[in-house]
Order: sequence, then structure tokens, then C-alpha cells
Amino acid sequence: TLMNGLYTFDGGSMSLSAPGFQLLNLTIASEGRPLDLGFALPANAPFNGLLSNAIINTAGGDVRFGAVQTVTSPALGTSASAPWISSTQDFAFAIENSLIDAGAGSIRSGGASSTGTGASITGSQLDARSIALAGRGEGGSAGLVIEASALRATEVLSLDGLAAGTGTGLHIPSGTTLQVLAGTPNPNGRFALRGESVGGGLGLQIEGTTTAPTRLVATGVPMIIEGRAAGAIALDIVGETNARELLIDALGATSLTLQGTTQGSSTFATIVENARILGAQGVAGAPTLLQGDVVGGTGPTSMLVQAADLSAGGTLRLSAGQGLTVMDSLLNGEGGLALVAGTAG
Repeated sequence: TLMNGLYTFDGGSMSLSAPGFQLLNLTIASEGRPLDLGFALPANAPFNGLLSNAIINTAGGDVRFGAVQTVTSPALGTSASAPWISSTQDFAFAIENSLIDAGAGSIRSGGASSTGTGASITGSQLDARSIALAGRGEGGSAGLVIEASALRATEVLSLDGLAAGTGTGLHIPSGTTLQVLAGTPNPNGRFALRGESVGGGLGLQIEGTTTAPTRLVATGVPMIIEGRAAGAIALDIVGETNARELLIDALGATSLTLQGTTQGSSTFATIVENARILGAQGVAGAPTLLQGDVVGGTGPTSMLVQAADLSAGGTLRLSAGQGLTVMDSLLNGEGGLALVAGTAG
């Protein structure tokens, strides 16, 4: 445990490996050159990792929470090799009420819990060229939760949540800002959100309220928001009462794709409700696609758009494999509007 201190460096690197760590009420900063930071736990550690009420400024150095490894569980299978904190506790890794500024560097972490939430970011701000976070949750808990926080990248923002049981794969409650501001088109950049639940929970859920609106913004990169589920809603984009509470702004993006796929379900695969979506216009002919597919299901429709405001500079395309329902919404495609429905009409 490190707490209640000011730790300054003139660049270089600092690493910590332990069965668990807590960084509390402290500041870690570089006063000159880039500072690389690494914090690691052994696989299936009996403790977890926590950053709370902390400030980290690396002057462009990289921040890594977790050892580069794969993690495995019977319910979720084997992960890709990446920084992971693997724990038997009710959460593996959490950042709360903290500020991390990596400048031109990167922030990477993954949390995998065999009994609870994989990873969570709450009440915090993360700034970097590239931010990549992942979470794997079990026991009915979420994989990755980003709540009341701001994650701001200039090239890559990648959030990936996977859950077993009834947990939500990737959950973004109200009051969160996620952005990639790359400016001109960047072939190496992306804004990617992916959530999956394999046991009856929601795949990816994004929420907003009047008092705590949610904003997702991308410029110069493709914007991909994807949910997958089994027997439940795969992609759930829902404001509380009106479209001003949840904004997906892809005006400067090179493309926008929102896609939900659910297996064997009688419910919607994709829901967009009380939300405003500004389609991609970052390059000529930038595509904007909203899609919902039910695989092996019996429901009448696979996508619902209700009380929403959807627009695109090019063609706005809504594609539903088993039927499409649009209610009390405004759809505007300056380059055309395509509504494509499958077997349910």
C-alpha cells in the first residue's frame, strides 16, 4: 500500500509487483522526462488492485495496471494476451476519484474476477494518446463499468467488457464522457466499445439522465459500438426522458457502426431510446449503420428506435434481421435513408 504521499521522478520507469496493491491519496509525477509505470499481480491473486483519490502525471510515459498474460475461466474461456489483474475478490481492479494524465503515452489495464466485477472506473478522468481497458466479470457481475468519468484519448479508445451469468458485459451508466479527438483522419486510430454477456445479461448498456448526461464523441477515427448477448438485449442505448440526455457524436468520425446481436432471444437485439445520434461525416461518403440481429430467436422485431433523433451527412441505414420498429423518432439522412427489415417485416 502506498498512501498520503508525493512521489516525484525525473522520468525513467517504476514497477510494482505484489499479491495486491492500493494506491491511496497520493500523487505520482514526472518533473521532466516521460515516466513509465507498471503495477502487476500474479494470476488468481487473493487480493486486488485499487487506485483511489490519486493523481498520476507521467509526462508522456505509459501506465500499465496488470501483468501481460492471458486469463482463463470455465465460463468465459481464454482471453487475449494483454495486461490483466486476475483476482478471486469481488472486483479485480478499480480506479475511483482519480486523475491519470499520460499525455502522449498510453493507459492499459484489464481486470478479471472469478466472483465479481472485472474492472471499474468511477468518478475519474483519464487522458492519454491511447486508452485500452478490459474487464471480465462473473457471479452475475459486470465485466467493465465506466461511471461518472471522463476518458479522453487522441488516437485510440478501446473498452471491452465480458460477463458471465446475468452481468452486463460493458456498462456505461449516466454522467460519462468518452472521446477520441484525432482531428484529421488517423488510420491507426479507433473508438471501439464492445460488450458481451454469455449468460443472460445485457451485452452493452449506455445510459444518460437529465442531471447526468452521457456524451460519446469521435473525430478522425472509425466509431464502433457493439454488443452481443444470449437471451437478452445486446445493445441498449437509453436516455431517461429525452434525447438531450445521451449523445453519440460521430460528426467528425470516418464511420459509425452500432450493432447488437443476440442469440436465441425473444427480445430486441438493439434498442435506441431517448438518444441523439449524429452520424459520421469525417470523410466523403462516411457510412452510418445501426443494426440489430437475433440469431435463432422467435421475437417479432430485432431493433427498436423510440423517441430518438438520428441524423447522418451521408446515408443513414437501419438494418434489422428480424424486423424494425421506429416510434416517435426523427430520422434524417442527407445522402439517403435506408430502412431494411428481415422476416418480420
